[in-house]
Amino acid sequence: MPNLFKGYQTKNSELGSLFLVLCTICFSFGLSSCSEAELGDTHVFDGLTMGTNYQITLVSDSTLDANAIEKGIASRIEQVNRSMSTYLPASEVSRINNSLANVTIPISSDLRSVLEEAQRISSLTDGAFDITLGPAVDLWGFGPEGSVNEEPSSQQLQEIRGAVGHEKLVLSAEGVKKLHDKTRIDLSAIAKGYAVDEVATFLTESGVLNFLVNIGGELKASGKRQDGQLWRIGIEKPQLMGGVQKVLELRDYAVATSGDYRNFLMIDDKKFSHTIDQANLKPVFHKLASVTVVSDKASNADALATALLSMGEVKALEFSNKHGIRAYFILREEGGDTFKELFSDEFATLLP
Repeated sequence: MPNLFKGYQTKNSELGSLFLVLCTICFSFGLSSCSEAELGDTHVFDGLTMGTNYQITLVSDSTLDANAIEKGIASRIEQVNRSMSTYLPASEVSRINNSLANVTIPISSDLRSVLEEAQRISSLTDGAFDITLGPAVDLWGFGPEGSVNEEPSSQQLQEIRGAVGHEKLVLSAEGVKKLHDKTRIDLSAIAKGYAVDEVATFLTESGVLNFLVNIGGELKASGKRQDGQLWRIGIEKPQLMGGVQKVLELRDYAVATSGDYRNFLMIDDKKFSHTIDQANLKPVFHKLASVTVVSDKASNADALATALLSMGEVKALEFSNKHGIRAYFILREEGGDTFKELFSDEFATLLP
């Protein structure tokens, strides 16, 4: 299958990508072993997408038309990319970003769905999740222009302040308009999740009930594995050497993780996270190393994981408990070599 997302914001696509260790038919960390088929044949489609890898594993009987399924998956992913990539000049997002203030741009149903969910989560989190942070993302070297070798000045940050804020976007029946010329949309923290949801919907409508969709670490599980067991997902330790911190068994849930240890910037021996604080337009600094969210929708989990990471451990845990979010937090202890776990009340219901 071709790389439909070649050049798609490689750095920012990793916001929630590399922190989940995918456990499909054989769980590679010795927690289970392969067994003879019980539910049908296993099919695996994998490749490159959105600057990262994807893998779609499904279990179905011998009547499945695997070629038709693979083409359908590719078509659906390509539609999302054509709409939401900031690297494609003709994408819907690029047209919006290049438009002037108060000009309404017609949008597809895909983009409308994502923008509506993004705006809802922005309001819910008081801006901790904000798709208009594109100008700040670029200034800090995490956007299409690539990395930088010095911190943005206070003047540079002040110049873009007026362009940032979810209230700078107005959705209407006719489309969407910006209220500031320099407002730019960055959907890297929700687009992969939306693509996961769309692939999952396509599989369900095609009669496939047992599958695991993984696009860059954003996941959606349905039904069971070939051996009749639930899908097992390993949450990675937030360190470059990896390792499994926690294992979840999932049925009909989506999972997304956002963390700070793989996608960062080094300037003068100082480490800067890719997660931008909407309040000061600077990378966040706190003990929270990664956040995993379990939700019914991958787009929801994707956006909330980013928002909670931006909040920091204290506010994020309080927020999760208040709003019934299934959230799991990994904090760095003093020195950064050991970790501490926290989880919300709703996440505790998923544990054995």
